[in-house]
Amino acid sequence: MYSSLTYNNDNALLVPSRKDPPLHPIRNTFRTNFSYAGPRKLSDILKVDLLKGKSAVEISDMWMTYHEGKENVHGLTVDQAKGKSVLSRAAQCPFFLHPVFREEGHFMILSQFQTPNYFLLAFLKDYQMDPARAQPLLTISLFDDFAEEKDVTLVRVDVINRGIEDDEGYNICKYLLEDYAEGEGFGEVHLFNKKPDAFDVDEFVKEKERRWKANSGGDEGGSTGDGVIKAAAGNKSDNAV
Repeated sequence: MYSSLTYNNDNALLVPSRKDPPLHPIRNTFRTNFSYAGPRKLSDILKVDLLKGKSAVEISDMWMTYHEGKENVHGLTVDQAKGKSVLSRAAQCPFFLHPVFREEGHFMILSQFQTPNYFLLAFLKDYQMDPARAQPLLTISLFDDFAEEKDVTLVRVDVINRGIEDDEGYNICKYLLEDYAEGEGFGEVHLFNKKPDAFDVDEFVKEKERRWKANSGGDEGGSTGDGVIKAAAGNKSDNAV
């Protein structure tokens, strides 16, 4: 069952509590959306004409090069099948949780998908208090302009709030893509959206912590699933997810 959530005074740390009755963070807040704060179209980021006529590899390399060295933005690419899977599943199940782990504990972020191609992420507590005033910490955009023709979907992460570190935003995006694209991960997403009373947040956080720590301090690259081609995050040039 979903445990209720208790936060400390810094508006971030989360501790599951079993003293209170079950509480689902979004049960009473589906009616209100975040206001979007990221690029809405690929043309808002770069000149699309520069990519026309290029191969998937060339488009991927150009996307990576564009984002290398930039602060608070990350670029990734996935193939058409994975991009389409993420977008179609997100339309059916728009909300999910993303625990972020630090030395002093962890805090929870809520993502909400907005059609046609965007995820917005904010502190869960902020969203629970007032969805209309919840300020996005980061946005994740999937651009499928070249998906059908070139088999490549361009992914952009914008870290827009200092409450999230740059590398944390990068990791959140990787795990979000995994959660929506892979069968096992999407099972949790589906449960959270469709049968929230059956969603076990304690087990969910334990598994996420194991994966988070397994990736910390080592190579954050390496492909753990089909579909992700390359990623560029700051000075990173490794594989993602």
